[in-house]
Amino acid sequence: MKYKGWFDGSAKPNPGTMKIGGYIEDENGKVIEQFSLELGEGTNNRAEYLALVHLTGLIRMLNIKDIDIKGDSNLVVQQINEKWKCKDPYLKYFKDAILFSLREVNWNLTHVYREKNKEADSLTR
Repeated sequence: MKYKGWFDGSAKPNPGTMKIGGYIEDENGKVIEQFSLELGEGTNNRAEYLALVHLTGLIRMLNIKDIDIKGDSNLVVQQINEKWKCKDPYLKYFKDAILFSLREVNWNLTHVYREKNKEADSLTR
C-alpha cells in the first residue's frame, strides 16, 4: 500500500512559538493519523524540520514501508534530498534523525506550494 504524508511547521513571530502539524493518508485518501502540536520557542525552519521528525516517527510507529511525503518548506525538502547543504547544527541533527527513521522505508519527499498544503498548514494554527 502506498501512503501519503503531509507536514508543516510555523513560528509566530519568527522566531517565536513553534507549531507543527501533519497527517498520513492511506491509498484511498483516508486520514489514518494526524497531529497538531505547540512546541515552544524556535524558528520557522526548526518548526518545519520538527514537523517532519514527528511525521517520520508516525511512519515508523505505523510500520509504513512505502510513502510519498509532501511539505511546503523548500529548505527542508532540498536539504533532506541532499540537494542543498545543511550547515545549521540543530537542523543537521533533525535531518540525521529523519534519515535514520526512514532508513527502512521506500520514501519520496517533494516540495509543494503552500496552496497545496492547506490541510497540514491548518494544523499549525
